[in-house]
Amino acid sequence: MQDFITPLDFNHALTIASSTTRRAAWKALDIDNVARLASAWTEGSDSSPEAGGTIVLVGGTVGTFGTAATVLIRYERNEAMDMCVENTALDDPHGNPLDDTVISQVLQKYPELFKANHRTVVDFASQPNGEFTTNVYLANQPMGLDMLTGAWSTVRLSSLRWTHRLQARHSLYLVTGNGDSVQVFKEAEDDAPINLFFFTTLPNTDVLVAPTHVVVDDLERFHGLLMDYHPAGSLKSVLASGATVELPWTVKLVWACDVAAGIHFLHSHSVVWGDIKTSNVILCKDGHCRLIDYCPEGSTTAWYPRQVFEPEAQGLPSFADDAGALGLVLWSIAVDEVQLPWEVEVTLAEEEGEEDNRWDHTVGRKMHQDD
Repeated sequence: MQDFITPLDFNHALTIASSTTRRAAWKALDIDNVARLASAWTEGSDSSPEAGGTIVLVGGTVGTFGTAATVLIRYERNEAMDMCVENTALDDPHGNPLDDTVISQVLQKYPELFKANHRTVVDFASQPNGEFTTNVYLANQPMGLDMLTGAWSTVRLSSLRWTHRLQARHSLYLVTGNGDSVQVFKEAEDDAPINLFFFTTLPNTDVLVAPTHVVVDDLERFHGLLMDYHPAGSLKSVLASGATVELPWTVKLVWACDVAAGIHFLHSHSVVWGDIKTSNVILCKDGHCRLIDYCPEGSTTAWYPRQVFEPEAQGLPSFADDAGALGLVLWSIAVDEVQLPWEVEVTLAEEEGEEDNRWDHTVGRKMHQDD
């Protein structure tokens, strides 16, 4: 592959890969002097979620991990009342959390429960008389997960400072504190754990974006992984920017070989990935493409045959299924398309009010977005 780097055309790819303008793809949080942050999640059908929650950070120092208390306010669709705050939050097309006034009222009921780097879960329900009931389901559970033994290079959670956050299946942060460089912190959570053992089974390679460090707190609990940051972002975002339209075939061939080399490496170590797609390919600072999120966790329907998602398949793709998805990535590179043809059809169907049948990484769990 080194031979492909010699053409001068590759300088164009390096320009794209090093562009800091791609940081606009990260959601900058405007949190000037705000004591808490609130975000929301839902479960069930996109058109009518059955349950959800509002996650609130209480206290702490903005941009610093482990200094705030995390409060999860859970709620279900209220069948007894059409108009109530939890139904409003569940039906909000933008995924907004509970009303700020209600959040404040809930927090004021339990001020003694809020401990830094700990989590409290409160169940919430509106009542017909205009009041609401709450029940503390879990109080002051330490954040993070149990740490596996192993020879990990660790970084303290408290040493990291974050400036930007991207909310996907995992919370991703741009952080500093581990040296001078900006890195990506991929946070592990109960509903989105990270398989640490998997990363110990693979030798070092240059075709994957591998974790550089494990992040732990002062209690030695696992909080996530650090990875190198590449401002150009995913191949999907690069294709969406239109920056590849004028790229010569020599560069596209380099990228195609890069992706194929990554898949070959995984397959040669008996790993069926099952989630090959352009959003899981990163354009790195050196102009090469490398794979991310390659730990097998499920598949995305647009990129894999429908048979993979049948009950008898148990969500387990094959080497051949990976090869088919690789072909779709190569097609995307060749024709500069950010969406597959049938993804466009699904989008049009959504506009006509039909059901959205796309799923996220984990087979069986419906999400608001494909990535």
